[in-house]
Amino acid sequence: MPLLVKSQGIVTSGSPIKKDSVLILDSTLKQEKLYSAGLEWFAINYKSAMNVLQLQDKEAGTIIGKARMSCVIKSGKFMPLNSTNISYTLKLSFKNGKMKYELSDFIDDNYGLIKDGNVVKSTTIKIANNQYTSMKTCVLDEIALIEIKLIETFKKLNKEEW
Repeated sequence: MPLLVKSQGIVTSGSPIKKDSVLILDSTLKQEKLYSAGLEWFAINYKSAMNVLQLQDKEAGTIIGKARMSCVIKSGKFMPLNSTNISYTLKLSFKNGKMKYELSDFIDDNYGLIKDGNVVKSTTIKIANNQYTSMKTCVLDEIALIEIKLIETFKKLNKEEW
């Protein structure tokens, strides 16, 4: 049976993993068009029932969603791979010619909030650190993939004919 360290007694260091960035787009793209494109992007990229929109504010140009990802993590050299689920928040904000995206609150079912540090206290610290490092890598890979998808989608809007 795979060993997955549970959160009881685990203490981690560092700051919560978070990413935000602003994309400068064509200044002729209106907030309403960008907002609609954001809703479409979320629907296309987050198809699971575990992923939900929590806020849709067309007037403010804001979309907030909760998403869930599955990660395969390593425990140690001779230990099997484990799977864990991590939820996170995605916020998209739009203004004329601009969009901002924020990815935050990466929370693992076993470890809690994922931070950029290490496990500093655990009954099985070496296994816990291996798992935690593997989870952080998975989260950072997911962030990079989301960024690529967002940039590709919204940069294409610059080239579209209206």
